[in-house]
Amino acid sequence: WACDKRLRAHVGVLSDSTRKWHPWAGDVYRRALARGQDHPHARRTLGRAWMLELWRCWQDGKPHDPTRHVNLQRLQTTNG
Repeated sequence: WACDKRLRAHVGVLSDSTRKWHPWAGDVYRRALARGQDHPHARRTLGRAWMLELWRCWQDGKPHDPTRHVNLQRLQTTNG
């Protein structure tokens, strides 16, 4: 697959390091493992989630807001 190998490596480092200290990232990683994904696949899932978040920040012209994830998850839990 053609891709930017350096970017892929950096996204891997981002996802691996943030899963250990960022509550949202840790939750995404743990949910991926609970769905039966192995560690590398769960890291890629978390990396994809970070890329979606960074894309949204870029498109909206707004900085990352960690409370946005908590509120969204709270809403999803409440609504079923």
